Amino acid sequence: MKQDPLPPATAPPAHVLVLDDEGMVARTIGELLGLRGYRTTVCDSARQALELVAHRDFDLVLSDYRMPFMSGKEFFLAVTRLKPALAKRFIFLTGDAVGEETRAFLETAGAAYLAKPFHLATLDQLVVNLLRAQTGLDTVLAGSVDWVSLCA
Repeated sequence: MKQDPLPPATAPPAHVLVLDDEGMVARTIGELLGLRGYRTTVCDSARQALELVAHRDFDLVLSDYRMPFMSGKEFFLAVTRLKPALAKRFIFLTGDAVGEETRAFLETAGAAYLAKPFHLATLDQLVVNLLRAQTGLDTVLAGSVDWVSLCA
């Protein structure tokens, strides 16, 4: 009796943490990535996002740079102390890419960034390229979005 070959293995969807203190921005990005097949966790608080990083595994982090209570720089440094591998899997979203201090940090950290406003297609391509380069993840499946907020 001949058996059918096993179907090819598929990679699980990449898990992306989306952090922006502007909830609408975070939700929009999370929904876009969810439609593209990624599993996303959306958060509007850097402190809570840091807790999530401590207890969950993420393949990529998208973070606003200018946020209240904890800046993107402080968040990045705290995350990379917890999980150093995430240092090269960070994308900052910023309206301040031209500020000298911001630019110097982004260059030193080696983190990718997009200046606001940006095209969603540009974000999509950057996510694909970064995941492919840093994790080898090439395939994503049907996505889902987890909503997290301290404001509730």
